[in-house]
Amino acid sequence: MSDQQITLVTKEGIKVNTRESFRNLSHLINNVLEDSGVGEEIPIEHVSNNVLHSILQFAEHHNFQPAAPPKKPIPSNDIAQALEDPWDAEFIKRFNRDELIELLLAVNYLDMRSLLDICFATIASMFKGKNIEELKSEYGITEEFTPEMEEQLKRENEWALEGSDRNDLRAS
Repeated sequence: MSDQQITLVTKEGIKVNTRESFRNLSHLINNVLEDSGVGEEIPIEHVSNNVLHSILQFAEHHNFQPAAPPKKPIPSNDIAQALEDPWDAEFIKRFNRDELIELLLAVNYLDMRSLLDICFATIASMFKGKNIEELKSEYGITEEFTPEMEEQLKRENEWALEGSDRNDLRAS
């Protein structure tokens, strides 16, 4: 099967061509192609042009195949220790916190499990080794949580706390 070109249309209305193989990484694109075929432009209105180009760089590096999943639990606050491919660590480290959130939202919209897992692991590594007070200070959280709210958050985010003392995220 030849790898045809598909056209994605970003939220700015910019048309970007990529290989049909992108469907191997994005469940959204795969579903659209199954429904509409290759000839149609695919609007991705929740993805900016800049973020799409970063996503395509990731896809091309991995030859349009999923990346190796991050190690769980996250071993340290250095994301490179959780990722098999050093290129993935360099790729994800170039995003500041706001850009990382924008990337995460885009890959979630595109339903790209491989890159989404790397984004989540990166955020978890940013939390690793910090206690609640440090996190509140770093992220500008001023509201005090009730013990019930803290327990609910810990339950909902158990995956991020695997291998850690639930009261002090410094534990390894």
